[in-house]
Amino acid sequence: MKALAKFNEAITKIDEWIIIAFAIVMVLSCFAQVVTRAIGMPLSWSEELSRYMAVWLTFLGAAYAHRKKSLVAVEILINALKGSGKKVLYIVISILILIFCYVLIRYGGAFAQKFMGQKSPAMQIPKGIVYLSAPVCGVMITLFQIEQMVDTLGHGKEEKS
Repeated sequence: MKALAKFNEAITKIDEWIIIAFAIVMVLSCFAQVVTRAIGMPLSWSEELSRYMAVWLTFLGAAYAHRKKSLVAVEILINALKGSGKKVLYIVISILILIFCYVLIRYGGAFAQKFMGQKSPAMQIPKGIVYLSAPVCGVMITLFQIEQMVDTLGHGKEEKS
C-alpha cells in the first residue's frame, strides 16, 4: 500500500498547484471584470471563467481537505466509542464516503458526457468540462479514502501483533 500512498501524495501535490493556479485565475478574472466594467468595457467571459474556477476549486478543495483530514466533522460519537465500536463506525463512515464518491463518479461523469457537446455562452468551451470536476473529485477521494482505510484498519492489526 506504500505505492498507493506515494501515488496519492503525488496527486495531492498536483492538486495543490492546480488549486493555487485556479484561485489566481479566478481572482485575476474578477479583478479584470471590475476594472473593465468601471471603464465601460466589461469583459464578456470573465464572470463565466470565475464561476467555472469556483466550481473546480470547490471540488478540488474538497478532495484536498479530505486527504489532509481537514474536513469539518462531528466527532462526538467517534470519541465516545472505544475499541471495536469505533472501528465499526469508521468502516460505516468509510462505506458512506465511498458510496458518495460512486455517485460523484457515476452521475458527474454522465453529466460531463451529456454536456460535452454544449458550448458555454461566453467562452465557447464545452460545458462538460465544468461537470467533469465531480467525477475527478470522486476518483481522488476514493483513492484517498482507500489509503486511509488501509492505514487505519491496518494499524489495528499491527497493534495486536
